[in-house]
Amino acid sequence: MKSVKQFSLFAIIFNPNSTGDAPSIAKRLRHSLQSVADKRTIRLVPTEYAGHAEMIAYDIACSEAHPLIISVSGDGGYNEVINGVRRAKADNKAKDPVVTVVGAGNANDHYRVVHKRSSLLKRLDKAPRSIDLIRVDVLLPDGKSLIRYAHSYVGVGITPLVAEELNRHKLHPLKELQIIVKTLLTSRSTKIRQDGHVRAVDSLIFANIQQMAKVLTLNDSNSLHDGKFEVVELPHTNIFGLLRTLITSATVGLKAQPKREEYTFTLLKKGSLQVDGELLPCEAESEITVTVAKDAVQILL
Repeated sequence: MKSVKQFSLFAIIFNPNSTGDAPSIAKRLRHSLQSVADKRTIRLVPTEYAGHAEMIAYDIACSEAHPLIISVSGDGGYNEVINGVRRAKADNKAKDPVVTVVGAGNANDHYRVVHKRSSLLKRLDKAPRSIDLIRVDVLLPDGKSLIRYAHSYVGVGITPLVAEELNRHKLHPLKELQIIVKTLLTSRSTKIRQDGHVRAVDSLIFANIQQMAKVLTLNDSNSLHDGKFEVVELPHTNIFGLLRTLITSATVGLKAQPKREEYTFTLLKKGSLQVDGELLPCEAESEITVTVAKDAVQILL
């Protein structure tokens, strides 16, 4: 195993109350790692509350020389780990943790699309690689600011809500269609201001992977290494037009969308951003700037 000896610690972060099978997967992963690494360097780290994975990842990244931080989770848990590592690197640029994910939730977009569901032991045969992250800067009306990072996508509007609902369940196609229709019927468009112009959108998505929520197909050319993200904007239309767009995305995929290095807009009403499926509340008149954090984190692919 090429990568095993370089790591000072194998930290397996998991949610013991996961609706999936995270505890069992974490324990099996520890057993597998014991066949190739010193068991004294392998640590199971359960989370205790929402957001705890971020704090754990931050503490490990700050205290260990060169850890491999493994998130046994869905996209949301992995998002917490990514943000914890980014905070540690912001505090100390010399820190060099490596992260990876083993899918254990229903929402496993990054694990499924990027890692192709590969086993961790196979990844240990490869050297870590740097990837880009999507960075979101939120300037609140009171002057306070927030910074979050996404490994896969950031969105506002209906489509990310549909993705979130689909990721809550393991369902057959008919049930998934029912969820899509129900979400469309109960959702409203989002008004934004950009360059002085106001418009209503059903969805605004920034993505660097090729698929969301198993059925929403984006651009095949999306990359974690090109310093850009895809911008998918769906102007406000009626439910039939939006449903047609979602069906097109699920079957043949959306046509190529523009790629950007930066995108700034203002939310005119109070709402939330979906950051890898995690909700980030925003006040009305929040200015949101989306950029790329180039080579922001090292992962095992």
